[in-house]
Amino acid sequence: MSLNRAISLGSEEFHPSSFRHTGIPSQADRRHSTASAASQKSSVMGQLNFNPAAGPSWDQSPNDYDVEESEVGGEESLSEEHSESYAASSIAWSTQSDGLGAFNVPQWKRLAQVFVAVIYCFLSAGIVFGFAALKPLLIREGAYRERCKKDEIGETACYEQDLRLNFMFTLAVVATNVCALPVGTILDMCGPRITSIIGSFLLALGSTVFALSPHLPFDGYIPGYFLIAIGGPFVFISSFQLSNAFPKHSGLILSMITGAFDASSALFLLFRIVYGSWLTIQNLFILYLIVPALILVSQIFLMPTTSYKSLGEPGRDAQEDSAPTNANRNINESWTNQDNKDPFKTSGVWGAMHMASALQQIRSPWFILMTAFTIFQMLRINYFIATIYQQYSHLLSSDTLASQLNHAFDILLPLGGVIAMPFVGLILDNTSTPAVLFSLVLVATIIGILNTIPANLPIAYIHITFFSLYRPFFYTVISDYAAKVFGFQTFGKVYGLIICLAGAGNFLETPLDILTFKLFAQNPIPVNILLTIVAFVAGSLLVLFVWWRARERMSMIDVVVETGRGVGRRASIGSGGSRRKAMRTRRRRRFSWHAGEPCETDRLLPHRRLDASDEGIMYDTIR
Repeated sequence: MSLNRAISLGSEEFHPSSFRHTGIPSQADRRHSTASAASQKSSVMGQLNFNPAAGPSWDQSPNDYDVEESEVGGEESLSEEHSESYAASSIAWSTQSDGLGAFNVPQWKRLAQVFVAVIYCFLSAGIVFGFAALKPLLIREGAYRERCKKDEIGETACYEQDLRLNFMFTLAVVATNVCALPVGTILDMCGPRITSIIGSFLLALGSTVFALSPHLPFDGYIPGYFLIAIGGPFVFISSFQLSNAFPKHSGLILSMITGAFDASSALFLLFRIVYGSWLTIQNLFILYLIVPALILVSQIFLMPTTSYKSLGEPGRDAQEDSAPTNANRNINESWTNQDNKDPFKTSGVWGAMHMASALQQIRSPWFILMTAFTIFQMLRINYFIATIYQQYSHLLSSDTLASQLNHAFDILLPLGGVIAMPFVGLILDNTSTPAVLFSLVLVATIIGILNTIPANLPIAYIHITFFSLYRPFFYTVISDYAAKVFGFQTFGKVYGLIICLAGAGNFLETPLDILTFKLFAQNPIPVNILLTIVAFVAGSLLVLFVWWRARERMSMIDVVVETGRGVGRRASIGSGGSRRKAMRTRRRRRFSWHAGEPCETDRLLPHRRLDASDEGIMYDTIR
């Protein structure tokens, strides 16, 4: 699976480049800092922006975007009367200003909304990734059997039949990843209800076409599976906003929705269990039409028309209401933890490209190296899911053992995602990004090596277990890396482009199939070695670069913002003239040390103005 694994979309971090509002001047341009403004900053919620069409344009830096926004509303400072509207608009779910306050909806209704959303996400969000369980049923029912020669027809798929079935899965994976780009835009323009209804119609149409494929004058399997694949993201992504139905438990709700996405690949396992007699593929997919009907009815009669806002109830502290539960993964928690956690020192790379435009970001080694590794590793993951039975039929020299292993994998794949997520959160919250990436590449290489060992059943089971636990770790690290390095404002563009390119890279599965069948006589070892080496090289370059830059940045900067309030150790230096002199000296030193890129503390300290000359030096260097 490769859609956004967001376990929390909000944090209490205040990022000056990411959260300014029309009519309110930028934080950097304010020459005074009042107690009310400082208090207000602490309650502003940072939001990951999944919409690639929102925020700054591709060639516009967040700071330029903020300047334009502030010019529209004039040059007044953040007064007391503006502070409330500023906070409200800054922490809204998206660019929409008409979000729904959770306190306006009865608690029982919000509980029902969350419960129903988790259920239908489990039944629809990522079911196409359960292909390993569906494929044997399609072979048994004779899907694409006409492509086989008479002497090739049997219990296993022939070359042409297997190639066609694998292409069906490849196209579905590509569609799932690529459509994540427009879904964010549609969600932003139309709201969660319309977005989910579109998803329900796509699921219904796809299921109908897939079920009736044997009776249609054209191949209905591929378009049907394709429609099911793109219907899932419409339903899944539009459910994120329900985390704000209970702000204090947003992390728990999002982890439930994400867990439902991971577990949804088990649906086809259920199909395989009940398959038989009159429960054919056709009847099962006809029965599946109940799911899009459930989604449609729930959207009309139960779900909110607009997204919930990330606001606490009146009279309650916004920070308290929006604090995510400590038991769940929070993408931003490690950057804003108030228990003496240093956001920069925890990750080592936090804020590396936050102030660059999206075009500058995608031209940087930060983007290029991560994208290269993601393309090759995602290709390896999805290629194995599509070909596990064929691979282990050859590696174990037994169709029976391969079938048993396939059945175990069908269970471990969704289960691994659910089990791994809490541990993934702990790792990401308490480990530096270079160390996380090193672990990611190391485990990927070990898994690749295990997949090349023949005639060893215990090793095969160890391999599929590690694989099932590794996959959610891999996808979560990508989103975590993108948020930490590139920032919130451009997250939808940059992360969406990474996933889109990686999804398109899955088209290489068909050439790999041809190589395995034609050139290597169905021996998967050469292709597995090739994929492991390529992913290892790309991953090693990524780790070395990030380690080098993190080490460089750690040696340059020893102060970061704590709890998003702009209060670091350097902010407490003396007072009066000595303090101003020390601050000027340290700014000059830090500015030259860091190649003209002021650190986050400088942008938040009182009396600091980030002007155009600073920007020019900063981003000429970044490029």
